[in-house]
Amino acid sequence: MKSRHLVTIAVFLLGATLLGGVYLKLRDTQAADAENRGSDESAVVDSARTAASSTVGAAFAAGIAVPVEAARADRGTFTIRVSAEGQATALRSAPLQAEVVGSVTAVTVVEGQFVRRGQLLASVDPQVYQLDLREAQGQLEQAEDMTTATMVMADDLAFTPLEVPGFDSGMEIAGLHGDFTAEGPYTLRISFPDGYRFPAHFHPLDENFTVISGILLLAMGDTVDESQLVGYGPGDYVNVPAEHPHFGGATGYTVIQLHGIGPFEIILVEETAASKGY
Repeated sequence: MKSRHLVTIAVFLLGATLLGGVYLKLRDTQAADAENRGSDESAVVDSARTAASSTVGAAFAAGIAVPVEAARADRGTFTIRVSAEGQATALRSAPLQAEVVGSVTAVTVVEGQFVRRGQLLASVDPQVYQLDLREAQGQLEQAEDMTTATMVMADDLAFTPLEVPGFDSGMEIAGLHGDFTAEGPYTLRISFPDGYRFPAHFHPLDENFTVISGILLLAMGDTVDESQLVGYGPGDYVNVPAEHPHFGGATGYTVIQLHGIGPFEIILVEETAASKGY
């Protein structure tokens, strides 16, 4: 009888040891799953439940008491953390391209800054383009000068009679550039018939003339003295200062070209005017 009791105690201790090991294994498995927070938690629990069920069934068949722990099931939330690798891209993007090529001298924004349409992002060295602009402006001005330039062909000159009080008839005048009766630069031509003579006179402003054809006779002074006359041929140039009296004439059909600042006026000297009755 004593031996039978010892066998029963030994079997009970063996079953308790096995059941305790299974119980500890189940708790360790659940604790590991909770710590790792994996997505396979339900599969591990099912496996542990199956193992426990088998062990409990074996213990029950052997007549071993199986301790049972009851727990209340509560609704809860499982937090699952997911980590992943990838590349973030902008929802909208636009290419960054300058309208001109050159060296960047300044950047006015920083990485990640919010910008707006039309905002200055960077500056390009303008020196090359400033030189190109000046050259283009010079070409434009030259072209504009060409469009306003005055060009007169000799055959297109239209001479009209020039009647001046105190002067004999026969002089003719043709305007080339500007209005010689108004303030500003002018260029004109005057023609004289062969043998023409003009009295002593002067001009309020400087007179510049160049002989185009024929021989111009000219002398300085307010009294006519033909012995003082000097002949000037084609290409010769004469400057007569303002209010400086002079007289002269022409040998052969003579054309002279005058230029200066208007208005161009011819004024007889007092003695000449008095003798002419002006």
